[in-house]
Amino acid sequence: MHGNLDLISVFPYKNFLGQLKKMVRGPCNALTQVIRRLSEMDHINSSPDLCCQTDKAFRLEHEYGPVPQSTSGEVHQFKVLSMDGMIVKPLRRDSCIKIRNEVVLVENFIDGGIEYIAGKEHRCKEPFFVYPFDSRELGIYKVSNLSMNVKYFQMEESVQKYIRLPYHDDFDVVPLIHSNESSESIGIFLNCPISPLPPLRESE
Repeated sequence: MHGNLDLISVFPYKNFLGQLKKMVRGPCNALTQVIRRLSEMDHINSSPDLCCQTDKAFRLEHEYGPVPQSTSGEVHQFKVLSMDGMIVKPLRRDSCIKIRNEVVLVENFIDGGIEYIAGKEHRCKEPFFVYPFDSRELGIYKVSNLSMNVKYFQMEESVQKYIRLPYHDDFDVVPLIHSNESSESIGIFLNCPISPLPPLRESE
């Protein structure tokens, strides 16, 4: 359907392999151990009492990007957003994110009392494949028709970083598996619910 298997790259997923290996504590039932660790992470992230504050920082201030017309008073603009271990900036390889269920190319970061992300959204978003299941279940899309108008998104929205790859005349966008919502995506990919598992043996 998509050509020779040798033409398909899994490079975007390799960076997460080291994290998966660290979740395995013994030689037996490796998959069970990984799912258990992800279950523990999911429990911590979903608990209001245990959830830690988002680690977010703007860097490299500048003065020449787009800002909302409604913004008044002192406005600070930045080139880089560092959040939860990921870096987003208005460069081709680091600018693609999903926010408010839209796939956006970042143009600017604004802090004027309210924090905004400025970017251009893809007007057309559809599944990259539908067999053996819909690619949207993994957050993978085929996108096109990039808007020429800049749109502003408040930073209180959930942000997920994506990789944007050329595909014929369109683009294939794939979420970075180590950014937000990674546990949920892995659970779907393995066809395993992220839920508590029975206690493991001591060697595990």
